[in-house]
Amino acid sequence: MDLPAPPFWESHLIDHPAPLMVGLAIIAVFLFLLAQRLQSWRLLVAAITVLALIGGVFVTGNVVVTPRRQLIERTKDWVAWTAPMEVNKVCSFCNHYATVVGADGELWFDINGLANKLSDLQRSRLIQQQQVADVEAAVSPDDPRQGRSLLRLRTAIGEVPDSSLWVSSTWLISWTRLADDQWYATEIKCLKVNDQQAIGLSMLGLPGGH
Repeated sequence: MDLPAPPFWESHLIDHPAPLMVGLAIIAVFLFLLAQRLQSWRLLVAAITVLALIGGVFVTGNVVVTPRRQLIERTKDWVAWTAPMEVNKVCSFCNHYATVVGADGELWFDINGLANKLSDLQRSRLIQQQQVADVEAAVSPDDPRQGRSLLRLRTAIGEVPDSSLWVSSTWLISWTRLADDQWYATEIKCLKVNDQQAIGLSMLGLPGGH
């Protein structure tokens, strides 16, 4: 599955400004050359204006942080605390009523069960490495304090790093933004494990699955 695409301006000004900047640079060079050939100060001013636009696009892309971008970074920060596992840090990203469910909506853990499972993983050191293959995010147009992120992970599982088994998984995470203006996970849904629909906790291949 895919989340709704971001607005055109956000995609081209915030996420991927390079093509726009290259296009503007080509226009600026063309105007400069034309201004020199025709000895036109108006074309020169236009070229300088386009250069200023390039600077504006660059600043916008590096300074402006939209709620969607916050959600993407929040998701990446969350994953960063899972290898090596830091249980308290991971749980601090969750609302107190957060749940972990399978692709069919079956409840796997509440927040206390999640903390216990993460503690088991921390002691076993089974998760050697986590890599974010891709992350998308979307904020609800009806309620800007509700959002979702679609996370694709590659996880190295094994007691010995050099002989770890790499597992791919896809997660749909629902978030809510609370009074402190920070995003907290409310539902963590495992959609797929190694391209198989995640039905039943045993799909994760972790100790204690059923």
